[in-house]
Amino acid sequence: MQRLHFTHGIKSTMELIWGNFFFTLVVITDRIWRSQSFNVGTAGAKIFSGPAEEEFGYTVQQATNYEGKWLLVGAPWSGLTNRKGDVYKCPVSGSRNSCDKLNLQDSVSIPDVTSVNDNMSLGLTLTRMPSSDDLMVCY
Repeated sequence: MQRLHFTHGIKSTMELIWGNFFFTLVVITDRIWRSQSFNVGTAGAKIFSGPAEEEFGYTVQQATNYEGKWLLVGAPWSGLTNRKGDVYKCPVSGSRNSCDKLNLQDSVSIPDVTSVNDNMSLGLTLTRMPSSDDLMVCY
C-alpha cells in the first residue's frame, strides 16, 4: 500500500499566504511612513477673514513692495448684483488683521475694446510672473 503525503502542498500554500501577508504588511507600512503629516505652528499666526459669500480666500498669493509684505487674497464672487470679483490686500507685518479691498473690477480699460465684465470672477486666479516679479490677476 502506498502512502500519499500532502505536506508539500500545504507547505507551499502556507508559504504563499505568509509571503503575501508579509508583502502587504511591507507595502502598508511604507505608505503609512511616507504619508506622515506634520503640524504647522499656530503660535503668533495672523488670521484674515472676509465675506464668505464672496469666496474670500479662494486664491492667495504673497507679494512684496515698497510698503511691505502682503497677502493678496482673491474673492471671485465679490459684488452684490454682478459678481465681478475682486482682490484684497492684507498686511503681513504689523498688528492689523483686516484687509483692504482693491476695487480692481472697474480699474482696467483698454482703448477700442468693449469690456464685458458681467460675472467675470476677478481674483479666480492669482499667479506670479517670475521674469518680472509682477502679479497676474485673471478672470
